[in-house]
Amino acid sequence: MHRDRLKDEEESMSIAERARQTAQQAAERARAYAGANKDKIDQAISKAGQAADARTAGRYRDKIAKATDKVSTYVDRLPTPPS
Repeated sequence: MHRDRLKDEEESMSIAERARQTAQQAAERARAYAGANKDKIDQAISKAGQAADARTAGRYRDKIAKATDKVSTYVDRLPTPPS
């Protein structure tokens, strides 16, 4: 019984480790994609900000502008992958 529990713990750790590695790989790929498509992402950020502003009738315009600026700044700082 004790061995079964140890085996289960080892399997769950290996599953957790694989999940962590997969998440890291996905994050790296997302950063690379974002770095290669900064212009498209900036357009999407702007469009989303405009839609949110229209949806809220301008009540949160300053907060929306601040959020879109922060996201745009983050995207601009991403390294552009080599061609």
